[in-house]
Amino acid sequence: MTAELNHRAEADNLITGRPTGLWSLSLTEVWERFSFYGLQSILTFYLLYSVADGGLALEPATAVGIVGAYGGCVYLAQLPGAWLADRVFSPRTMVVIGGTVIMLGHIALAFVPGIAGLIAGLTMVSLGTGGLKTSITATVGILYNNRTQEDRDAGFSYFYMALAIGSVAGMVCVGFTQSRWGFHVAFGLAILGMAAALAQYVTTMRSLPAESGIVKNPIGRAHLGYLIVGVALTCVIVVIAAVSGLVRGSNINFVIGAVIVVVFIASITRILRSADATPAEKRRVRGYVPMWIAASVFFGLSGQIFTTVPLLITERVNLDVGGWHVPEAWLSVVGAVALIVAAPLMASVFKSSRLGLARTTTKYVIGISVTSIAFFMLILTELWPGRTVSPFFVAACLIVAGVSEVLVGPIGLSLATRIAPQRFASQMVALQILTLGAGATIYGALGELFTKIPTGYFFCLVGVLGVVAAAVLAGFSRRIERLIEI
Repeated sequence: MTAELNHRAEADNLITGRPTGLWSLSLTEVWERFSFYGLQSILTFYLLYSVADGGLALEPATAVGIVGAYGGCVYLAQLPGAWLADRVFSPRTMVVIGGTVIMLGHIALAFVPGIAGLIAGLTMVSLGTGGLKTSITATVGILYNNRTQEDRDAGFSYFYMALAIGSVAGMVCVGFTQSRWGFHVAFGLAILGMAAALAQYVTTMRSLPAESGIVKNPIGRAHLGYLIVGVALTCVIVVIAAVSGLVRGSNINFVIGAVIVVVFIASITRILRSADATPAEKRRVRGYVPMWIAASVFFGLSGQIFTTVPLLITERVNLDVGGWHVPEAWLSVVGAVALIVAAPLMASVFKSSRLGLARTTTKYVIGISVTSIAFFMLILTELWPGRTVSPFFVAACLIVAGVSEVLVGPIGLSLATRIAPQRFASQMVALQILTLGAGATIYGALGELFTKIPTGYFFCLVGVLGVVAAAVLAGFSRRIERLIEI
């Protein structure tokens, strides 16, 4: 019966060369990214602004550290979310559960004032995103089973374009709302986006492949008790760490970063030691490790639109253009707009070009290098005295950084779904998404560094870091490609 359903899904889903389920999943991801990036675009400003202006008046170093830690937590939550999708709920069901929890988090941010609303809201958004994002990405991978690597890369480029569209819409709409009616009204706007995502998804989820509704490795009843005890124990440890002051705003970013590294090593070790993975699958997983590190560095550089760039804007950029004050969050949008333009070009026009057919490692190297160029360009902000830096110049730098993501983001998702061991498909996707979390802790740390050294030195240091990472990856590219080849 299952085979029959899968066959019917494949036959019905192919239209104009693309699986129809791709558009349903992409539309859901548009709204999820709307709510996430809408919040992310104003979060640093919310933490920095005075209480009179509706903010929490935190110190800049603490604010960017919290933003980095939040990003790390969001993507760290992908691993338990993926585990639940493999062992307890199906990926199709986890999307609904995760979306509901995300919406509850935005409700807390909108209606609960102060630190209490911040903690409750960010916690629920983190957990909900962990439940949703891995499952929806793994389902896109299911749509492209038994298709070529070029088709898979192209499909993920379209899917990534949907992410970028949702990101842009969220940052534009939420940023504008915050600049006119305040932070909490802006947080409320994200509730509408997530509610729309859930409504759209629930009405179309049955058209997805039957495989997305199957729990591949269901947990036995005897182990459910251990799961409940483990969750309870984790909650107790977190509460004790917070109450005792062991984890606080000034160090939380580094704590989350350390946890991400430990979790990644433990996850990879578990897969490599598992009897459920074949020798060929384990070889590919070993080759994936340096790619994970490279992607983490890339997102650590490009993700500074949420930490370093807001600090630069508040200190140096003149946002008054022609008598109109540009909303602070809008400068973060231009990179995502550039990605929207570049993604479909990579999926269509350049699909068969030398760049489109290049090895995965080569695409990563180019992407990291282009991002480094953007930060070398930002050194020129030192030519403007005081708060007179042109917003158009900053926008141009962010466009360069935004375009580069098309060579890392969708390609990494495609790689993870292509080489994942069959029994660990969702968890490999979670590890790939975790690169965003590792990157978040990196850009949080870089944001803190930005507050301590001269601006020109900082951007030079970031650019050099990217060049070194790209050079190291290029040096090992042939060895990595041999490991990850199918």
